[in-house]
Amino acid sequence: MSMSADVVERLNLGWDEKWPKTSPDGPVLRTEHGDRWVRFHSLPESKRYADTEAEHAIVLERHHAVLDELGAGRDCFVLSLGHDRDRLARLLSDFHEPAPRLWGTMDTGEDQPDELYVCVLTHPSPALDAVLRTVADDVLGNVTIAPPDLRWLYHPYDGGGDVIAPSPSDRDRISKKFAEWRPRNPEGL
Repeated sequence: MSMSADVVERLNLGWDEKWPKTSPDGPVLRTEHGDRWVRFHSLPESKRYADTEAEHAIVLERHHAVLDELGAGRDCFVLSLGHDRDRLARLLSDFHEPAPRLWGTMDTGEDQPDELYVCVLTHPSPALDAVLRTVADDVLGNVTIAPPDLRWLYHPYDGGGDVIAPSPSDRDRISKKFAEWRPRNPEGL
Protein backbone atom coordinates (compact mmCIF):
# COMPACT_ATOMS: atom_id res chain seq x y z
CA MET A 1 0.00 0.00 0.00
CA SER A 2 1.78 3.13 -1.16
CA MET A 3 1.06 6.63 0.12
CA SER A 4 -1.19 7.97 -2.60
CA ALA A 5 -4.38 9.98 -2.64
CA ASP A 6 -6.13 6.60 -3.00
CA VAL A 7 -4.79 5.54 0.42
CA VAL A 8 -6.10 8.72 2.02
CA GLU A 9 -9.47 8.16 0.33
CA ARG A 10 -9.59 4.52 1.52
CA LEU A 11 -8.71 5.65 5.03
CA ASN A 12 -11.51 8.23 4.92
CA LEU A 13 -14.08 5.69 3.74
CA GLY A 14 -12.94 3.00 6.15
CA TRP A 15 -12.76 5.36 9.11
CA ASP A 16 -16.26 6.68 8.47
CA GLU A 17 -17.56 3.11 8.30
CA LYS A 18 -15.68 1.59 11.28
CA TRP A 19 -15.18 4.58 13.60
CA PRO A 20 -17.90 7.15 12.75
CA LYS A 21 -17.69 10.44 14.61
CA THR A 22 -14.58 9.25 16.50
CA SER A 23 -11.18 10.89 16.46
CA PRO A 24 -7.99 8.81 16.60
CA ASP A 25 -7.04 10.49 19.87
CA GLY A 26 -6.17 7.89 22.54
CA PRO A 27 -8.27 9.21 25.45
CA VAL A 28 -11.24 9.75 23.13
CA LEU A 29 -10.97 6.21 21.78
CA ARG A 30 -10.77 4.78 25.29
CA THR A 31 -13.85 6.73 26.38
CA GLU A 32 -15.99 6.12 23.31
CA HIS A 33 -15.09 2.44 22.88
CA GLY A 34 -14.58 1.33 26.48
CA ASP A 35 -16.29 -2.01 25.89
CA ARG A 36 -13.45 -2.95 23.49
CA TRP A 37 -10.59 -1.14 25.24
CA VAL A 38 -7.72 -2.73 27.16
CA ARG A 39 -4.39 -1.27 28.28
CA PHE A 40 -1.02 -2.96 28.51
CA HIS A 41 2.11 -1.65 30.17
CA SER A 42 5.32 -1.88 28.20
CA LEU A 43 7.70 -2.72 31.04
CA PRO A 44 7.58 -5.08 34.02
CA GLU A 45 6.13 -3.75 37.26
CA SER A 46 4.45 -0.93 35.28
CA LYS A 47 7.71 0.97 34.95
CA ARG A 48 7.01 3.91 32.66
CA TYR A 49 10.32 4.63 30.88
CA ALA A 50 13.13 2.42 29.67
CA ASP A 51 16.57 3.23 31.07
CA THR A 52 18.64 0.65 29.20
CA GLU A 53 18.79 -0.91 25.74
CA ALA A 54 17.55 -4.17 27.31
CA GLU A 55 14.45 -2.35 28.59
CA HIS A 56 13.94 -0.70 25.18
CA ALA A 57 14.02 -4.19 23.68
CA ILE A 58 11.28 -5.31 26.11
CA VAL A 59 9.16 -2.29 25.13
CA LEU A 60 9.40 -3.19 21.43
CA GLU A 61 8.83 -6.90 22.10
CA ARG A 62 5.62 -6.13 23.97
CA HIS A 63 4.35 -3.70 21.32
CA HIS A 64 5.05 -6.27 18.60
CA ALA A 65 3.45 -9.10 20.59
CA VAL A 66 0.22 -7.09 20.94
CA LEU A 67 0.26 -5.99 17.28
CA ASP A 68 0.88 -9.59 16.18
CA GLU A 69 -1.97 -10.84 18.36
CA LEU A 70 -4.26 -8.22 16.84
CA GLY A 71 -3.32 -9.57 13.43
CA ALA A 72 -1.22 -6.70 12.13
CA GLY A 73 -0.36 -7.47 8.56
CA ARG A 74 2.47 -6.16 6.47
CA ASP A 75 1.15 -2.59 6.09
CA CYS A 76 -0.28 -0.41 8.83
CA PHE A 77 -1.67 3.08 8.89
CA VAL A 78 0.17 5.29 11.35
CA LEU A 79 -2.02 8.25 12.28
CA SER A 80 -0.76 11.32 14.07
CA LEU A 81 -2.05 14.69 15.20
CA GLY A 82 -0.66 17.77 13.47
CA HIS A 83 1.48 19.13 16.27
CA ASP A 84 3.66 15.98 16.05
CA ARG A 85 3.81 15.93 12.24
CA ASP A 86 7.25 17.54 11.94
CA ARG A 87 8.80 15.19 14.51
CA LEU A 88 7.28 12.19 12.74
CA ALA A 89 8.40 13.45 9.31
CA ARG A 90 12.00 13.92 10.52
CA LEU A 91 12.00 10.47 12.08
CA LEU A 92 10.64 8.82 8.92
CA SER A 93 13.14 10.65 6.72
CA ASP A 94 15.93 8.81 8.58
CA PHE A 95 14.44 5.61 7.13
CA HIS A 96 13.76 7.07 3.67
CA GLU A 97 10.01 6.82 4.27
CA PRO A 98 7.64 9.41 2.75
CA ALA A 99 6.49 12.20 5.03
CA PRO A 100 3.03 11.84 6.56
CA ARG A 101 0.22 13.20 4.39
CA LEU A 102 -2.62 15.36 5.55
CA TRP A 103 -5.60 13.13 6.22
CA GLY A 104 -8.13 15.60 7.62
CA THR A 105 -8.93 17.68 10.67
CA MET A 106 -10.32 16.98 14.11
CA ASP A 107 -12.44 19.39 16.10
CA THR A 108 -10.69 19.80 19.43
CA GLY A 109 -13.02 22.45 20.84
CA GLU A 110 -10.25 25.02 20.42
CA ASP A 111 -10.28 27.96 18.01
CA GLN A 112 -8.75 25.89 15.21
CA PRO A 113 -9.23 22.19 14.47
CA ASP A 114 -6.16 19.97 14.79
CA GLU A 115 -4.79 18.48 11.58
CA LEU A 116 -4.54 14.71 11.25
CA TYR A 117 -1.74 13.04 9.30
CA VAL A 118 -1.26 9.52 7.97
CA CYS A 119 1.61 7.44 6.72
CA VAL A 120 1.85 3.77 5.87
CA LEU A 121 4.60 1.72 7.50
CA THR A 122 5.54 -1.91 7.19
CA HIS A 123 5.09 -4.13 10.23
CA PRO A 124 7.60 -5.04 11.46
CA SER A 125 10.20 -2.55 10.25
CA PRO A 126 12.97 -0.35 11.62
CA ALA A 127 10.81 2.71 10.83
CA LEU A 128 7.86 1.40 12.86
CA ASP A 129 10.23 0.42 15.68
CA ALA A 130 11.61 3.96 15.66
CA VAL A 131 8.08 5.37 15.93
CA LEU A 132 7.24 3.02 18.81
CA ARG A 133 10.49 3.81 20.63
CA THR A 134 10.08 7.57 20.14
CA VAL A 135 6.55 7.35 21.55
CA ALA A 136 7.82 5.24 24.48
CA ASP A 137 10.43 7.91 25.21
CA ASP A 138 7.69 10.60 25.25
CA VAL A 139 9.22 12.49 22.33
CA LEU A 140 6.36 11.75 19.95
CA GLY A 141 2.74 11.44 21.04
CA ASN A 142 -0.77 11.05 19.72
CA VAL A 143 0.02 8.12 17.43
CA THR A 144 -2.54 5.48 16.48
CA ILE A 145 -1.73 2.36 14.46
CA ALA A 146 -4.37 0.52 12.44
CA PRO A 147 -4.56 -2.18 9.78
CA PRO A 148 -5.81 -1.29 6.28
CA ASP A 149 -9.31 -2.59 7.13
CA LEU A 150 -9.36 -0.59 10.41
CA ARG A 151 -10.88 -3.49 12.37
CA TRP A 152 -8.81 -2.54 15.45
CA LEU A 153 -6.79 0.43 16.70
CA TYR A 154 -3.59 0.51 18.74
CA HIS A 155 -2.56 3.67 20.57
CA PRO A 156 0.99 3.40 21.95
CA TYR A 157 1.93 5.89 24.63
CA ASP A 158 4.86 6.48 26.98
CA GLY A 159 4.35 3.56 29.31
CA GLY A 160 2.35 1.12 27.21
CA GLY A 161 -0.37 0.79 24.65
CA ASP A 162 -4.16 0.96 24.45
CA VAL A 163 -6.02 -1.52 22.27
CA ILE A 164 -9.45 -0.94 20.81
CA ALA A 165 -10.20 -4.51 19.79
CA PRO A 166 -12.63 -5.56 17.06
CA SER A 167 -15.10 -6.83 19.69
CA PRO A 168 -15.48 -7.26 23.45
CA SER A 169 -14.65 -10.96 23.09
CA ASP A 170 -11.43 -10.10 21.21
CA ARG A 171 -10.59 -7.64 23.98
CA ASP A 172 -11.14 -10.36 26.59
CA ARG A 173 -8.97 -12.86 24.67
CA ILE A 174 -6.10 -10.38 24.27
CA SER A 175 -6.45 -9.21 27.85
CA LYS A 176 -6.19 -12.79 29.11
CA LYS A 177 -3.22 -13.62 26.88
CA PHE A 178 -1.19 -10.66 28.18
CA ALA A 179 -2.70 -10.49 31.67
CA GLU A 180 0.70 -10.02 33.33
CA TRP A 181 1.16 -6.77 31.36
CA ARG A 182 -2.15 -5.28 32.52
CA PRO A 183 -2.31 -2.41 35.02
CA ARG A 184 -3.15 -3.51 38.54
CA ASN A 185 -5.61 -0.72 39.43
CA PRO A 186 -9.37 -1.29 39.08
CA GLU A 187 -9.78 1.30 36.28
CA GLY A 188 -7.27 -0.58 34.12
CA LEU A 189 -5.07 2.51 33.83
